[in-house]
Amino acid sequence: MEPQDKDQLITWARTRDWDVFATPSFRYPVTTDRAFQAVEHWLRPFRAYALVARHMGEAHAVHLLIGGIPQSAYMLGALRDTWQRGNLHLDRFHPRGGAIAYLINRADAIDLIGTPKVYRP
Repeated sequence: MEPQDKDQLITWARTRDWDVFATPSFRYPVTTDRAFQAVEHWLRPFRAYALVARHMGEAHAVHLLIGGIPQSAYMLGALRDTWQRGNLHLDRFHPRGGAIAYLINRADAIDLIGTPKVYRP
């Protein structure tokens, strides 16, 4: 992906409503396609949407922004309890935290799951 394309994607992503920044890992190396499929399968019951990125050189993990889920400790626990392919790190998303640029600028491959909602403060 060209730098100007990444800049446009960052600008677009900043206009969407994200709830969680997640880094799910895999016990064994997986292809990018398998990783994206696993994330989509994991999020399907939550009816969530996500921007998923595979960073260069990372065969055991992906990084993603998740939206469309309630902001509650219960929901974070449910996400954590249902990821069974390895470890899972979850943080509440903070718009000024730099997660969007980090996720996109280091990405080797990007996938969009669902239809992200526009952010309305």
